[in-house]
Amino acid sequence: MLNPEEELQVRDALAKVEAAASRVVRRATEAWQAIAFVNSLHTSVDAVVNAHTSDELQPECRPGCCFCCSAKVEVSDPEALHIAAAVRSLPEGRVKSLIESLRLQRERRQSGPANERIRCAFLDGDLCSIYKYRPAVCRKAHSLSAAACATNQPTLPQILNLSLQCEVIISGTSRAYEGLNLPAGKHELSAAVLAVLETSCAAEQWYEGRKLLE
Repeated sequence: MLNPEEELQVRDALAKVEAAASRVVRRATEAWQAIAFVNSLHTSVDAVVNAHTSDELQPECRPGCCFCCSAKVEVSDPEALHIAAAVRSLPEGRVKSLIESLRLQRERRQSGPANERIRCAFLDGDLCSIYKYRPAVCRKAHSLSAAACATNQPTLPQILNLSLQCEVIISGTSRAYEGLNLPAGKHELSAAVLAVLETSCAAEQWYEGRKLLE
């Protein structure tokens, strides 16, 4: 729980992130330029996470540790477009395989319990096949106890300041997009990326103000 002074600091930080992001995205003249700002979002989140690597509290997340990769992941519209562009650059066979996996996962999430844990369609073994392009929420995800993750504990020990700083960056960036009439809501990862892959002009429609998922 934040005290009034801390809440004021968070609101001020949000406003600064939104203003800075708006200045850059506003200069975009084509859809791909606006989508490309996602790289800046991810770089900023990575910088916050890396800044905590020297802290006394150390996350126990390691390559191959994928307990959190069965939780529901939400992405913004531009992030889904960014990931879909990366998927389209893969060999044709791999693209078809991923689309089928995404369709199956979408069906399971639509028909199953809201909190059902389903392995991410982008997992290749126990590694993320889109690690370079993974969403901001995945980048900020961490745990101070791999044992707590392995047993699906309802709450995980985390570094509060790390999570808060990342959330400010993510929320401020989404507000910047929305302020420019570029949808940046929260969508389930599989459904959002699949919606892009199944629509040839998804980026252009988004740039005109249409949400990926209504």
